[in-house]
Amino acid sequence: MNIMEDRYNRNKLIAEFGEEGQAKLKNAGVLVIGAGGLGSPVLLYLAAAGVGTLGIVDHDTVNITNLQRQILHHTGDIGRDKTLSAGEKLTALNPETHLLIYPERFTEENAEHIVSGSGRFYKFPGQPDTGRTFPLPGGYDFVV
Repeated sequence: MNIMEDRYNRNKLIAEFGEEGQAKLKNAGVLVIGAGGLGSPVLLYLAAAGVGTLGIVDHDTVNITNLQRQILHHTGDIGRDKTLSAGEKLTALNPETHLLIYPERFTEENAEHIVSGSGRFYKFPGQPDTGRTFPLPGGYDFVV
C-alpha cells in the first residue's frame, strides 16, 4: 500500500463506508460556488476526504477583512483571485484532487458550461442575492 492509499484508511474503517464509499468519493465531482466563509472549510474537507474533482466558482479577490473567517486564504493572498488562492492550498493538501477553477461570477449565462464539469452543487452566498432558480442540465434546479 502506498502513502496516498494510506491517507484514507480511517474512512475505509467505517463499516458503512469502506472501500466502496471511498471509491465513490474518488469518482465524485462537486461544484462549490463561493470560496469564502462557508465555501473555504467545505473545500478543505472535500479535498481532504478524497473527492476526485472539485469545481470552484468565485468572482472575488481576497481582502484583509476576509481572513478572520475564510480559513483557506492567508495574508499573502490579499488581492489574489479567491479561486486561485483556494486551488493552491487544495493542491498542497491533496494533489490527487482534480480542480476546475472558475474565477468568475456564477450566472444564468455561464451556468450550463460550469456545471457540466461537476456532479453535485453547493452554493455558499457571500451576499444576499438568493432567490433565483436556474434550470440546469440533467433536470437539476439550482437555487441561487
